[in-house]
Amino acid sequence: MTYLMVAPNGARKTKIDHPALPVTSPELVQTALACWEVGAQGLHAHIRNADQSHLLDAGRYRELLALLKETVPALEVQVTTEAAGIYQAPEQRQLVLDLRPDWISLSVREMAREPDSKVVRDFYAELSQSQIRIQHILYDADDLRQLFEWIDQGVVLRPASLSILWVLGRYSSDGNSDPAELNQVETTLQALGTDIPEQVMVCAFGLGQIPCLIEAAKRGWDCRVGFENGWWKQDGSIAQDNADLLQDLRDQLGQREMIV
Repeated sequence: MTYLMVAPNGARKTKIDHPALPVTSPELVQTALACWEVGAQGLHAHIRNADQSHLLDAGRYRELLALLKETVPALEVQVTTEAAGIYQAPEQRQLVLDLRPDWISLSVREMAREPDSKVVRDFYAELSQSQIRIQHILYDADDLRQLFEWIDQGVVLRPASLSILWVLGRYSSDGNSDPAELNQVETTLQALGTDIPEQVMVCAFGLGQIPCLIEAAKRGWDCRVGFENGWWKQDGSIAQDNADLLQDLRDQLGQREMIV
């Protein structure tokens, strides 16, 4: 079955972009519950300042995680460490070490900005010892090569289930993604031979979000969907909210792909 994660807000979009984009903790909890009810298994969590700007803060995350645990206890929650042009690698690492959540997303590209390889090695070792699950964020083949170079060097200890999220369209000229991009993803992964990660998840920006995710699911990969990446449904109309967008994806995948 396709694992469905919802990414309801991200780091950059605000209510000016879409009025239903959740920015407060109560709004995120309400969104999480609505998405759980239509099939989400996981939530990619971002928190915001009062001005809706991106925030990495352990205290605020603790509050959100407690509310989510109380309201949607079966929903898996992944904490973002995204820099978003605001934070540097030491601040990103410190958030994780202060919060020690069950699950994080971590950009290979952002972690590679640290010039001291020992710092990187020690950080990943601490995550492994603390049994913090990592989803490694990749934007291109170079990111994948960097991840496996770290694995070969013992900087990243490969877990029993290695998880990656491949991001499509983030740096495209028009901010959109295209299902054809998945051919390059598949070719790059196939070059790993037997080392292919146990979980490959895809997210896709812009108008191509749903078409890309449909194609990803056909290839046996998992899907991350939500307003972080766009709000256009398969027919080009704008979703009312994240749950509406998720439902559209499930409708397109068909009953055989639906989570029960």
